[in-house]
Amino acid sequence: MNRAVLLNILIMKTKQCNELPVIMAACDEVYFRRHALGFCKSAISSGHDVLIVVSPIPGPDVQTRAKALADRLFPRFRKKFNDEELRSLKLICVHDERASQAFEGRA
Repeated sequence: MNRAVLLNILIMKTKQCNELPVIMAACDEVYFRRHALGFCKSAISSGHDVLIVVSPIPGPDVQTRAKALADRLFPRFRKKFNDEELRSLKLICVHDERASQAFEGRA
């Protein structure tokens, strides 16, 4: 196998599978707004892929609120990253039906 082919295979493998661990964080909307940008920029600049999971506050209609939360937060947040950084970033907003009940005694 010639060196050029071997180098291309090595580059393709490196681009497909980052050797550094994926950094994952789960948070609510408040923590996301305060810390996600710095957290993501730092991790991505260090070469990591990043997965951020945002959850709505538990309570009724959690599925609808999760979608609304993602629609409200993510488009503006993604604009703060260039195309290369965006390839290393995954944002999801989860809803778990177990969270459809509000917490007792919370404001």
